[in-house]
Amino acid sequence: MKISPVQLLLFATFLKGMAWASIVPIWHFPDEQAHFAQVNYFAQESKMPKGPGFDLSKEIFISEQYLGTERDGQGNNKFTYHPQYKIDYTNSRTGKSEFEIANLPKSFKSEFVKREATHNPGLYYMLAFPFYKFVDGQSLFARVISVRFLSVILATLTVFVVFKISQLIFEKNKVFQIALPALVSFQPMFTFSTSGVLPDSLVFLLFSLFIYLTLLVLKNGWTMSRIFWLTLILIGGFFTRQNFPIILIFLPFVGLITFIKSSQKINFLMGIIVSLIGLLILSFFVPVLRSIHTFEFPEVATKTINNVSFLTHLKFSIKQTFAQTIPWYWGVFDWLGVVLPRIVNQIINRIMIIAFIGVLIRLFMILGNRKIVKLNLQKRINFEEIIFFYLGYVSLVYFAVLIFWDFLFVRTHGFSFGIQGRYFLPTIVAHMYLIIVGISIFKWKKIQNYLVFGLSLAMIVLNTIALYTVSKTYFDVSNFRTFFIQASQYKPLFFKSPNLEIIIFTYFGFLLLFIVLFFRQVLRYEKKS
Repeated sequence: MKISPVQLLLFATFLKGMAWASIVPIWHFPDEQAHFAQVNYFAQESKMPKGPGFDLSKEIFISEQYLGTERDGQGNNKFTYHPQYKIDYTNSRTGKSEFEIANLPKSFKSEFVKREATHNPGLYYMLAFPFYKFVDGQSLFARVISVRFLSVILATLTVFVVFKISQLIFEKNKVFQIALPALVSFQPMFTFSTSGVLPDSLVFLLFSLFIYLTLLVLKNGWTMSRIFWLTLILIGGFFTRQNFPIILIFLPFVGLITFIKSSQKINFLMGIIVSLIGLLILSFFVPVLRSIHTFEFPEVATKTINNVSFLTHLKFSIKQTFAQTIPWYWGVFDWLGVVLPRIVNQIINRIMIIAFIGVLIRLFMILGNRKIVKLNLQKRINFEEIIFFYLGYVSLVYFAVLIFWDFLFVRTHGFSFGIQGRYFLPTIVAHMYLIIVGISIFKWKKIQNYLVFGLSLAMIVLNTIALYTVSKTYFDVSNFRTFFIQASQYKPLFFKSPNLEIIIFTYFGFLLLFIVLFFRQVLRYEKKS
């Protein structure tokens, strides 16, 4: 059976997620212990935690004490901003305190001693429930890994959706069709955020599905089927993250363009109006949706205690974006204490500058070809240009909304919430599309294809560097034997050596095959063109 580069990419994406999930110690993905606490609470109590009561199990609490991740009153632990700190390892596959953690009384799972669960909307945690229950009788480590498995599956589905998006927007270029999902898949922070116990993986999938459907609408118009699926995705998103209503801001652009393009403007406008009214009505009956029309979010209070101006906050935010957010967008690990090597970030910054210049050139080329005064919108509008403006709009508006939300937080709490780079990953497909557009601005297609292949290869190398950076943060990487022994500790049997070696080397095997087939696709495409 012939296997395609895309199929290999999906296999590699899944194995990559399993490799990261098997190497990173438990409680070292962003707030993993708090997210798993919500999964555990739902499994034990058959309801989501709410109110001021305790929701962190005694089992999780004791494991954090043993492993050094118990947080103090300021939210810090032994690892926070201390990359030099490491727990004690043994010379065997079993960690120093592994037996004690694995054999805590079963009753500790349902004994709650502290408030630390995330209290997020429950969809991700409900999806995690069967994975948790499948290994319910096994150790804490097995249950954590089983839920990580769900996140890896969702990430793989996201990459598949991105491939469908790339088929839509790069209809005639099969090299670009592979490059876009590859760039998303191997972006280090995307990998990190979708290999642990946290709902980001579901958020990324739902955002990508939403962007795919809206692109279909922009290309082919509204249908009742698309309105139905968009509504379903929106509801699913509201039951995943409190900030998911941000996505509603993308709809005015879609509505405006379909209005301009369509000869049946009333029908398409009615489709938008009906779907939005339906969501508004539903929001009165579903508590998590009420933020749509009340604009109330739990993180933003109503009393102003800091009168900082928006302009002052904007200047601060832009400075933070370049100094912290962009480096963290590409990778920050070990409780915010470890970033990618400095030289790597310098190379990334230069590539981003080149891509940004390319995007500006593309923008001026589009505007330069149009006489705005004489523009006949319905006849002159071009789907390729619509994609460019829409995905640019998605990126800019999402950034602006997060900055404004942080501004409200500052005014009501007196300090910034802290915008992490991973908060922008829901729109990663738009970011990677713009990078491809910026890098491939040259007219000569042969250069375009080799540049985009090289960009994809660079992202794979970047992901490998990130995995190595994470590995050496926790373990001794001076030789394979020591590394695999240490990485096996505090893991279920399936992720201990020699199984761990099988996972890692199988991943790199599939990765190498993908690179070879992708390059052959580039050569084949060049011969045809």
